[in-house]
Amino acid sequence: MFATNPALSGLIEVTKAFNQTRINDIHLLSLGTGRSKRSYDYDHFKRAVLWLLYLP
Repeated sequence: MFATNPALSGLIEVTKAFNQTRINDIHLLSLGTGRSKRSYDYDHFKRAVLWLLYLP
C-alpha cells in the first residue's frame, strides 16, 4: 500500500471495519518517519509526551 497520508487511510479503514464507530470516538497519533535536524533529549521528550497517559 502507498499513501501520502497513511494515518488518514488507517482512519478510513477503521470506520469501514467498525460501522458503529464515530470519528469522535477515535484517538489517532501519527508519529511520522521523517528526519529532524535537531536532536531531542530523551528526558525532555518523555516529559513532553507524558500527557498521553491521561487520554481517556
